[in-house]
Amino acid sequence: MEDGTTDSLGRDHCLIMNAIMVAPPSMAALFRKNRMHKHLPQRWDFEDSWYFVTVVTQDRCPYFANKEYCEILLDACRSVREKHPFRLGALVILPDHWHGLIRPEEKQVVEGVVGGVKQRVYHESRKHDGKAVYWQARFMDHRIRDEADYFQHLEYMRLNPRKHELMPDDKAEWPWWFVHQNPFG
Repeated sequence: MEDGTTDSLGRDHCLIMNAIMVAPPSMAALFRKNRMHKHLPQRWDFEDSWYFVTVVTQDRCPYFANKEYCEILLDACRSVREKHPFRLGALVILPDHWHGLIRPEEKQVVEGVVGGVKQRVYHESRKHDGKAVYWQARFMDHRIRDEADYFQHLEYMRLNPRKHELMPDDKAEWPWWFVHQNPFG
């Protein structure tokens, strides 16, 4: 190849090979080849912190369009508190996802709370009608920085059903919207 041979398009193999060797690999290739995700920094959890979480069903399947599944999710939030104590400042359930304002109690982490809720909903939905609720593997979270940030996310949650055009008019209240009256107390 160093002899300057060319391919069917007249490109010099030596130049092509050198270009490939020095070109940086894509991030996707790094993740596949080196399993880079295992080397990402550990999550930073903070005690006494509120988190805004978004948890989505697999393939955005609208399980929670069914009232009974919404009840299962509410019961899961209540029962998970025994093993993973947390405060729930607000919750809104939409057909294919839910948002919550969550503060894990001492020595708890938000992953434990969300994972416990997801697991409980999966098992209880299977018991209910033989069909399990499947979740996306991960969830999104945002650590709340201050009271203004908390109320900004609370307002986002309140408006979320309208954003997804699930409400018939601006005056209606979404039935699966809950706010703790004293989240900081």
